[in-house]
Amino acid sequence: MMSSSAKRRKLWTAAPIKLTKKDRPEEVTFDFDKREEYLTGFHKRKVERRKQAETIAKQKEKEERIQHRKEVRTPRPYKTWIALMHML
Repeated sequence: MMSSSAKRRKLWTAAPIKLTKKDRPEEVTFDFDKREEYLTGFHKRKVERRKQAETIAKQKEKEERIQHRKEVRTPRPYKTWIALMHML
């Protein structure tokens, strides 16, 4: 009987895809302006994401404040019961 360390598993990998000449593009065009915009736009996109997250956070905070005010304004049944008892 073989020990578990002696057993070796064969790992199967996919064969590399070979492109024929008809599958390959004839010419690759490269737009340097788009490349520059992509490379220099990281900071701009990061700032934009932060602004969007900040506006969402402000909106959630506002909704929470409104919800809290609604909870405070609604009469609590226990306190109204105590107020009624004092009137008697």
